[in-house]
Amino acid sequence: MIFPWVEYGLHWLNSRPHACPRINGGPTCPLCELGFDLHKVSADPADKKDIIQTYMPSVKYLVNVYFPDNDQTPEDLRGSVRWISMPKTIKDIMEKTLLRDDDGGDADKPLPYGAFYLTGAEEVSDNTGGYTFCMEIRHKGGYNDYEKSEFLARTMRPLAGKSDGTPDMEKISEILAQRHDLYQKMDSVDMEQLQQITNTKLGALSGEPASSGFDVDESSTVAETPVAAAAVVEPVVETSAPVAEPVIETVAVTGGETADDEKLAELLAKLHNQD
Repeated sequence: MIFPWVEYGLHWLNSRPHACPRINGGPTCPLCELGFDLHKVSADPADKKDIIQTYMPSVKYLVNVYFPDNDQTPEDLRGSVRWISMPKTIKDIMEKTLLRDDDGGDADKPLPYGAFYLTGAEEVSDNTGGYTFCMEIRHKGGYNDYEKSEFLARTMRPLAGKSDGTPDMEKISEILAQRHDLYQKMDSVDMEQLQQITNTKLGALSGEPASSGFDVDESSTVAETPVAAAAVVEPVVETSAPVAEPVIETVAVTGGETADDEKLAELLAKLHNQD
């Protein structure tokens, strides 16, 4: 199945993003592999959590979004295609809709289902367009909460239509032409730098001098900030979110030392003993 989003992973170290090759379709990530090894030999749940926060990347889901040209959309967004970095909550809502086979059988409360991102220009027999997605954002515990977001089940229609309800092929083509080449916005993977960072962390864990050229441990406590990153997405998701600008979920990524030196030394010793 072709999903209308692309995963994008970033390691946040010293307030700087480092693209993760494992998430972004490339080779194995040395920093992730170190995290996996440390996680495997640790028996302490708190240590396991800290290891995940320190060594694993934050993941977003990148997609092109069409904002309908109607009164429910803010004027500066009407009729435009923007790219956004979706939080996992919205991705899960979309995935659940894609995998649903029918409308649930309740005529009063039908559920959206199937390929919600069709434009109406496709030659298919069971769909003539897509559903409008309403992104509802609430502040909860200091974070943006998207759990109330949903597809509007009774909004199946072409991306752009004529007065008789048939697809407006010319207008649909104009909308699709606005899609962003999001690969051009992505941070490229720097394997050499990731390996240097990993070597530095291994040196810090073992107490031995690192040969990477880094003088400071490459991690700190930061809040993730939006970074231009995405991929070309053929489908376009229609949304009626009444927001002036796309809102990106902010996730706190804890860095810095995740345990005292003795605990980390024990983990490293266990790794060496497994070799």
